[in-house]
Amino acid sequence: MTAEHRVRGRPRGTGKNDSPHLAQVADLLVRDATLKPTTAMKCVMATRKDWGATDTTLLRRWQSKWKSACDALLLAARERITPKAATIPGGGGSYVSPSLFNQMLLDAQRFRDMLDPPHMRMIREQVEQAQRMQDLIDPPHMRMIREQMEQAQRMQDLMQPSYLRALRGW
Repeated sequence: MTAEHRVRGRPRGTGKNDSPHLAQVADLLVRDATLKPTTAMKCVMATRKDWGATDTTLLRRWQSKWKSACDALLLAARERITPKAATIPGGGGSYVSPSLFNQMLLDAQRFRDMLDPPHMRMIREQVEQAQRMQDLIDPPHMRMIREQMEQAQRMQDLMQPSYLRALRGW
């Protein structure tokens, strides 16, 4: 007998490494949930023309590999898409990436603008500036003295009305 044993049926596949391309397909599917796997595969295929196989052959090969590994590929794609917090060496705490921090600042500014619109802030600042100018022209302590004198005059008018003053000759 011979040492080589002949296997029956179709020959095995070529063993081509399609994992980077299937990872691109998974990335497309994670980013756009409306796509179907075959549509995403056609999008990846359209990026190049030098595949070394016909589109139909390539599509069928990718579909069979996708069917067996789709869960792992999608999980890896979701992990690649999800931003990670890096740690500072020796710091022990978490680190927020600058782009994420800038996005958080922009969101906070938008929220602040919703609660306190910029045009209202500008009007409020102008009113405060006008009040400061008024305080320079008419200081608060002088205003208080004037108001007290006016109040004393009103009290005197209540106690001694003008028609009684005319009768008494004041």
